[in-house]
Amino acid sequence: MPPSGAEEGKFYPVVIKRSATSNGELASRVIISTASRQAAHRMNNCEFNGFVMPAGWSDRGRYAYGMFWQYQDAERAIHSIAMSNKDDEVSSVFYIEGGAFPVCVLVEEGLSVVVPTTDYIVGQTTYKWGATNPKAECIAADIIIDFSNGRGFYSSGNLNGNAATATKLQTARTINGVTFDGTTDISLTPENIGALSLSGGTLLGGLTAPLLTTKSDLIFSSHTSRHIRFTYTKNDGTTLTDGYIFKDGVDNPNRRPGIRINCAAPNKETGNGTNSGDWIFGEDGIFTMPGGTVLRGGINSNGVPQSEYKHDMLTSVVDDAKMYLRRFRSSTGASIWHETIENNVYRLCTGTTDAQEELVLRTGSYAKFAGEIISKSANGLRIVYGNYGFFIRNDGSSTYFMLTDSGNSLGTYNRLRPLIINNANGAVTIGNGLNVTGGINGSLNGNAATATKLQTARTIGGVSFDGSANINLPGVNIAGNQNTTGNAATATKLQTACTINGVSFDGSKDIELNPRSIGTINSTTMSFSGGAGWFKLATVTMPQASSVVYISLIGGAGYNVGSPHQAGISELVLRAGNGNPKGITGALWRRTSVGFTNFAWVNTSGDTYDVYVEIGNYATGVNIQWDYTSNASVTIHTSPTYTANKPTGLTDGTVYVIYSSHIKPTAADVGALSLSGGQLNGALGIGTSSALGGNSIVLGDNDTGFKQNGDGNLDVYANNVHVMRFVSGSIQSNKTINITGRVNPSDYGNFDSRYVKDVRLGTRVVQLMARGGRYEKAGHAITGLRIIGEVDGDDEAIFRPIQKYINGTWYNVAQV
Repeated sequence: MPPSGAEEGKFYPVVIKRSATSNGELASRVIISTASRQAAHRMNNCEFNGFVMPAGWSDRGRYAYGMFWQYQDAERAIHSIAMSNKDDEVSSVFYIEGGAFPVCVLVEEGLSVVVPTTDYIVGQTTYKWGATNPKAECIAADIIIDFSNGRGFYSSGNLNGNAATATKLQTARTINGVTFDGTTDISLTPENIGALSLSGGTLLGGLTAPLLTTKSDLIFSSHTSRHIRFTYTKNDGTTLTDGYIFKDGVDNPNRRPGIRINCAAPNKETGNGTNSGDWIFGEDGIFTMPGGTVLRGGINSNGVPQSEYKHDMLTSVVDDAKMYLRRFRSSTGASIWHETIENNVYRLCTGTTDAQEELVLRTGSYAKFAGEIISKSANGLRIVYGNYGFFIRNDGSSTYFMLTDSGNSLGTYNRLRPLIINNANGAVTIGNGLNVTGGINGSLNGNAATATKLQTARTIGGVSFDGSANINLPGVNIAGNQNTTGNAATATKLQTACTINGVSFDGSKDIELNPRSIGTINSTTMSFSGGAGWFKLATVTMPQASSVVYISLIGGAGYNVGSPHQAGISELVLRAGNGNPKGITGALWRRTSVGFTNFAWVNTSGDTYDVYVEIGNYATGVNIQWDYTSNASVTIHTSPTYTANKPTGLTDGTVYVIYSSHIKPTAADVGALSLSGGQLNGALGIGTSSALGGNSIVLGDNDTGFKQNGDGNLDVYANNVHVMRFVSGSIQSNKTINITGRVNPSDYGNFDSRYVKDVRLGTRVVQLMARGGRYEKAGHAITGLRIIGEVDGDDEAIFRPIQKYINGTWYNVAQV
């Protein structure tokens, strides 16, 4: 939140405090970023990422440097960095615009952040709160860095070295004696470059002019002599004229047509007769050479209009007989190069006569062609040298650089494929490794006192100059001789357009090569700032029925040592529908928990969609790569808008999790029952499927096991026969229970009252017997008789009761 009472248009201090004033501490890393808002907001995201080092008045220097970024130049949310020059050795103060709060500050361990609500005073230094001009309103403090030049690298000191944006050279150069330091353009006079002014003057040196252009006619005004003579001084001091260019006067009665060039002494004959050395350029365009002329040099036909013949050789005979065009021979007895035409056949041949009709380029020689060499064979140009042969092969779909086996330089190709070019898309494959020698040279942004090259090359006399070296103007050399032969320095278009990675280039305008043009994938580095939430990552245009867009995230939320899952990959694939219905579908393939966790899209117009992704906090410095079909387009928002919650009105995509040792599926993910427990819906079969149905468990046999039949009833089945039931109060057996061994209950109470533990005979009872009587006693047994026999009734019958021992008590049996 902004400091209480903060106003837009004023600047407020945010203080980064060091823990101590010790000189042993080094510069401190600070990242300070203001809030990201909608593009129409007057203060959008602004960020500084660098190092600060306050010093106060100690003998240690104070400084700051780092990268500064702002959404637009007019939205300068971070104004400057201020440091004390008297008494405050611990504070680095960032001045933030009142409308840019809240801000996010990341600092090293040991630093603290203070957001004052009034003037911030340390010793003799006062940092103004609510300043309109911090530099003027602070006391005993200086503005170390003022972010007034927009985005780029800032430093409180000078940079040494080259800078791509240098505006002045450290060491001024001289260009033809005129001092130049890069701050302004300069102009050179003819005197500066040792040339003759167009307005006239005296030419003191020689003039070499293969092409001489004047602003007006070059006039020879003599009525009697129109010679251009060539003279020189001999060793004896006399002067000799050994050649001239001559035009007869119009009043001469013996006037010859045309212009004559005589390589001998001038004609001294009366009437200007023809000398044997005359070369005549006729007014009718005919060039006449003396008979038997031997050319010691070449014939150069420059400047002939494109529609006219450069050499026109026609005979007066009208037939197809052999016509000898040209022949060349290096010396007497050597083979001759013949050039003839006969019966519409043009021949080039070597040999002693033209009948040999063959063209041979000897060992050590070579042929140069300015145009195409066309081969209709799959195997084209072959180079044979040493033990190996090399040739180029085009099989219709791809073009290869091919090699032969050692010792078979004229044979077929071997298995190596050093370089393959896809003919359809231009993609290049390196088959056996690529070695790169040399370094990669970058550049710094900003002015440098030691710059050796200008960011913007200046033009001097029409010649580009960037300060890296002295220059001379074309056509003017150091000696002052003007030479106008060669390509024009002011050419604006190539005669024949070239292609650069398949893109036509004729020099008339700049071209741009996209990653696909150079055979690579689109890539950028960006950050998701604002916290965990949703970001508008891309805008895509996807025509129906045939377009695909691919976007991948390399990295993740967080950057901590020992957290390898933060080095993850998330891949998003969008595919257009078939137009019925119209729309797109998409899938996020998630490999890590800290990459993209969700995504959605919204149709903004026609076939255009905004794509949103969800990601955690600290997803900074990640790499985004993307590709798409040729009929689609993708715009990646490298400063994506942020919302903590998912925006409304979006269409949800589908997220697929790619399981690994990092992300393991749960039992529910794979439709399984967790080892920690859970609910199994349906029957369970161990070693077989269950035929009992319902809530049952079968063991080995599909109809043998347990089944729940109603509340509180657990039944046991054997071969689908109900043999036993368990209820809460008892066990019911529907079949005989066979027990081998003992039954040892923990409670014998019900057993003790039901079974006889012991049997015995009780106390005896004597009964006298008489003749004719029957003697028995219920529950007793006769254990003895005593027979006396003296009188009737004196014999004894002895009885004892039969007793049983039940649950600790002896009972007489009722009856035996």
